Order: sequence, then C-alpha cells, then structure tokens
Amino acid sequence: MRRINICIIGCRGTGKSTLTGRLLLRLGRFSTEDVDRCIGIARKIGRTGSEYAFLVDKLLEERIGGRSLISHMVKAVADGNILRIIDTPGYPYNIGETVLALNISEVALILASYEEILEKSPTFRDLLRTVFIFGPGKIVPVINLKEKINGERFREVSEEFRKILLDEKLLSRAVCDPIPVLAYEGLNLWNRDLEWYEGNPLLDVILNLKVYPLLKEPARAIVYNVTGEAGIPLVHMLRGSIKVGERILVSPAMIIGKVVEAESWGERLSIVSWGVDAGLRLKGVARYHIKRGNLISKLEGAPMVSNRFETYIHLYHGKIKPGMTLAAQLIYETAQFRVLEITNRVSGGGTVEGGLKGEAASVVVEADRDVAFDPVGYGLRTCRFMLRGGIPGRKGSWIIGYGDFIGVI
Repeated sequence: MRRINICIIGCRGTGKSTLTGRLLLRLGRFSTEDVDRCIGIARKIGRTGSEYAFLVDKLLEERIGGRSLISHMVKAVADGNILRIIDTPGYPYNIGETVLALNISEVALILASYEEILEKSPTFRDLLRTVFIFGPGKIVPVINLKEKINGERFREVSEEFRKILLDEKLLSRAVCDPIPVLAYEGLNLWNRDLEWYEGNPLLDVILNLKVYPLLKEPARAIVYNVTGEAGIPLVHMLRGSIKVGERILVSPAMIIGKVVEAESWGERLSIVSWGVDAGLRLKGVARYHIKRGNLISKLEGAPMVSNRFETYIHLYHGKIKPGMTLAAQLIYETAQFRVLEITNRVSGGGTVEGGLKGEAASVVVEADRDVAFDPVGYGLRTCRFMLRGGIPGRKGSWIIGYGDFIGVI
C-alpha cells in the first residue's frame, strides 16, 4: 500500500481538528457512536459544536480550552492508501509541534478562513513563512468557509489566497487551486457539494497526489514515545528502512544497539520501511538512553558531530547580529552558540552585518561543545553540515531539532 503523511496546519480557530475529525469519520476511522459520545461530552462542558474536533483532541485541557495543545496523528486507509493525518496545534501555539509535523509529512494541507485571507492576517503570513522554511514540497491550500457564499465571492477570496502564496514563494508547491470546504457540515470534503465549484473535492485531491519515498537517503526513525519497563521505542520511519537484526545508533546518546524485534499494529515485521510506525525491541540500549524526539539510524550514514554548522532560523522577535551569543532551548537542555555569520536566504542573499529582524535566515554558528548534527530528518530542509569535528559518543554531545527556540543571552 502507498503511504501518505499529511499534516493539517493553520491558525487557531480555522477548524483544523473539525476537518480532521470529519475526514476520519468518512474514512471509517471513527463511528457514529464515537460522534454521539463526543456530542454528549461537548454539551456537558459547554462546547456544543465541537464534537468532530473531540474525535481527535483527546486531552481534557484541549476540549475545555477549545484548541489543540499537541499534534495528533491518526491512521486511516482509503482506496489502497494508508493516510497518516496529523492535526497540529493552531499557529503560533506550540510551534515546535507544527514544525516537526511539517518535517515528517509529504504534504501540508494549509487551512485558512476567508476572513484572515482578505484581512491579510500577519499571523497567517508568519505561518506561511514557516511552511516555506520547514515544509514539504507539496501543499494543498484549503479555505474553510464556515458559511455558504456564492461562487463570485469565493473566486475573489481564492485569487487573494493565490497572491499571498505567490508573495511567500509557495505557489509553485501548490498541487491545486484553493479548495472551498465547510468543515463542520462536511461539504466538499468527499463529494462536490457546492454547485458553483468546478474542481475536485478535497479527499479526491489527496488520494490522487503523487508522492515518492526518499529511499536513497540514510535511514532515520524518530522516536515519538517510549513504553514499558524495557523501554520499547515507538518510532515513525522518516527515511529509508531498518531491518530486524541490523545494528543501529540512538542519537543524541550515541548508543549502539541491535534491532531484535519489530512490530506494527500487532503485526511482526522483518523490515521497518519508510512511513511505517513501529515498536522496536533493542538489544544493548537501556530505557534511559531513549527519549521522545530521539533519532534512530543505521551505523552507515549516522548523524555527524560538530561544534560549527549552518542552520536556518525564523526570528520572530528582537534582533541578532554576528558576534552575539545565543542561548538555544533544545529538547533536552540549554546550549550556547556564537553567531559567526548571518545570510538572509529568503530575502535575496548576502551577509547581513547589521543584524536581522523578523525574517528567516541561514546562520553560521559555533557551539560551546560538540553537537550531534543530522542533515537528514530533523535537518533535511533547514540545515547544511559545514565542518566535521568531534567524536560520536563523546560525553556531552546532543542533537539540535526542529522547533528549538533561540534567544539572546
């Protein structure tokens, strides 16, 4: 079966979880009994109309607050395709979750309301810049109308959406023109329900996408949970494949182990291929060596180690310039970097001597110790390795991931 990872992103309140729940209900991942149960919960806590979102948002805090706090990945099968739909928190809340979802997806579905398109929302523009830096090569633009409008009005909004995508250098990644939907009502999701709309409904567009696994790149699996006393890592295979019996490296702990067993959805596997979620039983790796967000790779093409490298960042507030010392709040700890050079790649190139404000840029930094640096997986679209150095397994090594926050000391 073909596997497609799709992340649904958008600003808060655009209906991402509702859209996700509606699609998954149609695909048979949830039942009408599940919806009835969520209707009862929604009425009880005063969130009537959120029942489809509650199919995806399981945390009590999410349901009471009316917004997703973490990303939720749900698997469904449709027409010979295994779809992994990732519902992300409303931008810019918990941006690390959004960036990670963009990295592991082949397709990004950008959901917008027509109000934020016509009002040229700055937050929506920031979201698109994040997609430009971290996102995949294919995007599906979708407009959640929330109420029925006529075709002429939609064409006006659609054209404005296209102009915004062009401004943010994303129009070339769009696989179709903006698709109108009414997420709560389920209109135009799998049938063409709007008489003035001549394109394909959303699900048809998704199922006809052409995506290809990047099998030639080094194998990378990201750990999204660790379970049991034995410390079984639950992984998502980002790139390549890992066979049972092969030796692997866990980063950033730089511990070498061996895969002795793999299981996915109750099925024993001899090989964990691209796009598969699986639990791995590892020999030679203790539970305290593995955490959520770690990478598992083969020994061939394993992550490199350096104290000097180049990476893209998106500066949301303040100003940075060469010579500054930055503190980065990584997944595991706080580290320090000295800025050597700033190159504004997005706005046209060239070194920015006077600093950079409110833009995305490529930054050359020197860390205060060795970094376990991976140009694939975490850094595939945002980092380039510059200088090899250090020794894998050296005490104090750590890894830089997407969504890490950087601030001036």
